[in-house]
Amino acid sequence: MSDAGLRYSAAVNPSQKVELVFKLLLESLFVERMDLNEEIFVRFMNDAPFQKVVTAWMASEAYRRLRSSPASEGLPESVERPLEEVEILPPKDTSNTF
Repeated sequence: MSDAGLRYSAAVNPSQKVELVFKLLLESLFVERMDLNEEIFVRFMNDAPFQKVVTAWMASEAYRRLRSSPASEGLPESVERPLEEVEILPPKDTSNTF
């Protein structure tokens, strides 16, 4: 996978959020290459259930491969191994501070 934005997205987001980014990338790739296979382009763009299945499968496969790659190329060390869980703390009481 060469798209740095998708690589970064996979490093810092859960798979469901990456699928949204991937869908936009996939649609643009279909448009760029529509002259190579017009039949599959037309079906992908006009058949919503087909588009959903193709996008979901391809996004999950891309996410799996991106997350299992040895090191995320070009990413800061802080996002190479993203936290699986984040502890959410309640806000500090600032009503008595000026």
